[in-house]
Amino acid sequence: MSLLLFPGQFVDVQYVIAKAAKRLYALSLLKRAGVMPENVLKVYTCNIRSILEYAAQVWQDIPEYLSDAIKSIQRRALRTIFPNSCSKQALDKANLTSVVDRRIFICKNVMADVRSPASYDKIG
Repeated sequence: MSLLLFPGQFVDVQYVIAKAAKRLYALSLLKRAGVMPENVLKVYTCNIRSILEYAAQVWQDIPEYLSDAIKSIQRRALRTIFPNSCSKQALDKANLTSVVDRRIFICKNVMADVRSPASYDKIG
Protein backbone atom coordinates (compact mmCIF):
# COMPACT_ATOMS: atom_id res chain seq x y z
CA MET A 1 0.00 0.00 0.00
CA SER A 2 1.61 3.23 -1.09
CA LEU A 3 0.46 6.63 0.02
CA LEU A 4 1.24 9.94 -1.64
CA LEU A 5 3.13 12.28 0.68
CA PHE A 6 4.13 15.12 -1.61
CA PRO A 7 4.15 15.19 -5.40
CA GLY A 8 6.75 12.62 -6.42
CA GLN A 9 7.27 11.16 -2.92
CA PHE A 10 5.71 7.93 -1.74
CA VAL A 11 5.65 6.16 1.57
CA ASP A 12 5.26 2.45 1.17
CA VAL A 13 4.06 1.14 4.51
CA GLN A 14 5.11 -2.40 3.68
CA TYR A 15 8.60 -1.11 2.86
CA VAL A 16 8.77 0.59 6.27
CA ILE A 17 7.70 -2.67 7.94
CA ALA A 18 10.27 -4.69 5.99
CA LYS A 19 13.03 -2.20 6.77
CA ALA A 20 12.28 -2.33 10.50
CA ALA A 21 12.05 -6.13 10.44
CA LYS A 22 15.52 -6.39 8.91
CA ARG A 23 16.95 -4.45 11.83
CA LEU A 24 15.52 -6.82 14.44
CA TYR A 25 18.47 -9.13 13.86
CA ALA A 26 20.80 -6.51 15.35
CA LEU A 27 18.89 -6.74 18.64
CA SER A 28 19.42 -10.49 18.87
CA LEU A 29 23.13 -10.04 18.12
CA LEU A 30 23.42 -7.48 20.89
CA LYS A 31 21.56 -9.76 23.32
CA ARG A 32 23.86 -12.68 22.45
CA ALA A 33 26.88 -10.45 23.00
CA GLY A 34 25.68 -9.76 26.55
CA VAL A 35 24.69 -6.13 26.10
CA MET A 36 22.47 -4.87 28.91
CA PRO A 37 18.73 -4.66 28.10
CA GLU A 38 18.73 -0.88 28.67
CA ASN A 39 21.30 -0.42 25.92
CA VAL A 40 19.54 -2.81 23.55
CA LEU A 41 16.38 -0.81 24.20
CA LYS A 42 18.19 2.37 23.12
CA VAL A 43 19.18 0.66 19.88
CA TYR A 44 15.54 -0.35 19.36
CA THR A 45 14.17 3.14 19.97
CA CYS A 46 16.76 4.82 17.74
CA ASN A 47 17.05 2.34 14.89
CA ILE A 48 13.75 0.48 14.72
CA ARG A 49 11.00 2.44 16.43
CA SER A 50 11.99 5.60 14.58
CA ILE A 51 11.43 3.73 11.32
CA LEU A 52 8.03 2.50 12.49
CA GLU A 53 7.04 6.07 13.35
CA TYR A 54 8.27 7.51 10.06
CA ALA A 55 5.53 9.67 8.49
CA ALA A 56 2.99 8.22 10.93
CA GLN A 57 0.82 11.31 10.71
CA VAL A 58 0.43 10.72 6.98
CA TRP A 59 -0.40 7.01 7.08
CA GLN A 60 -2.27 6.90 10.39
CA ASP A 61 -5.38 5.52 8.71
CA ILE A 62 -3.80 2.31 7.43
CA PRO A 63 -5.67 -0.99 7.17
CA GLU A 64 -5.77 -3.19 10.26
CA TYR A 65 -3.47 -5.85 8.79
CA LEU A 66 -0.69 -3.28 8.29
CA SER A 67 -1.20 -1.90 11.78
CA ASP A 68 -0.96 -5.46 13.11
CA ALA A 69 2.27 -5.98 11.18
CA ILE A 70 3.75 -2.86 12.78
CA LYS A 71 2.64 -4.04 16.24
CA SER A 72 4.23 -7.40 15.47
CA ILE A 73 7.61 -5.76 14.86
CA GLN A 74 7.37 -4.03 18.24
CA ARG A 75 6.35 -7.27 19.99
CA ARG A 76 9.25 -9.16 18.41
CA ALA A 77 11.72 -6.47 19.43
CA LEU A 78 10.47 -6.34 23.01
CA ARG A 79 10.46 -10.15 23.22
CA THR A 80 14.13 -10.07 22.22
CA ILE A 81 15.00 -7.39 24.78
CA PHE A 82 12.86 -8.79 27.61
CA PRO A 83 12.49 -12.51 26.82
CA ASN A 84 10.64 -13.48 30.01
CA SER A 85 8.00 -10.76 29.81
CA CYS A 86 4.70 -10.51 28.02
CA SER A 87 4.15 -7.63 25.64
CA LYS A 88 2.42 -5.37 28.20
CA GLN A 89 5.07 -6.03 30.86
CA ALA A 90 7.86 -5.36 28.36
CA LEU A 91 6.27 -2.03 27.40
CA ASP A 92 6.06 -1.12 31.09
CA LYS A 93 9.68 -2.15 31.72
CA ALA A 94 10.81 -0.15 28.71
CA ASN A 95 8.64 2.81 29.72
CA LEU A 96 7.23 2.93 26.18
CA THR A 97 3.77 3.18 24.70
CA SER A 98 2.58 0.90 21.93
CA VAL A 99 3.34 2.02 18.41
CA VAL A 100 -0.39 2.40 17.76
CA ASP A 101 -0.81 4.73 20.74
CA ARG A 102 2.32 6.60 19.70
CA ARG A 103 0.96 7.12 16.16
CA ILE A 104 -2.26 8.53 17.61
CA PHE A 105 -0.25 10.84 19.90
CA ILE A 106 1.88 12.07 16.97
CA CYS A 107 -1.22 12.77 14.88
CA LYS A 108 -2.92 14.67 17.69
CA ASN A 109 0.18 16.81 18.16
CA VAL A 110 0.39 17.59 14.46
CA MET A 111 -3.29 18.52 14.33
CA ALA A 112 -2.93 20.69 17.45
CA ASP A 113 -0.01 22.50 15.78
CA VAL A 114 -2.01 23.02 12.60
CA ARG A 115 -5.00 24.38 14.50
CA SER A 116 -3.05 26.70 16.77
CA PRO A 117 -3.01 30.42 15.87
CA ALA A 118 0.77 30.48 16.18
CA SER A 119 1.06 28.17 13.16
CA TYR A 120 -0.67 30.80 11.02
CA ASP A 121 1.94 33.36 12.02
CA LYS A 122 4.69 31.07 10.70
CA ILE A 123 3.04 30.88 7.27
CA GLY A 124 2.71 34.60 6.70
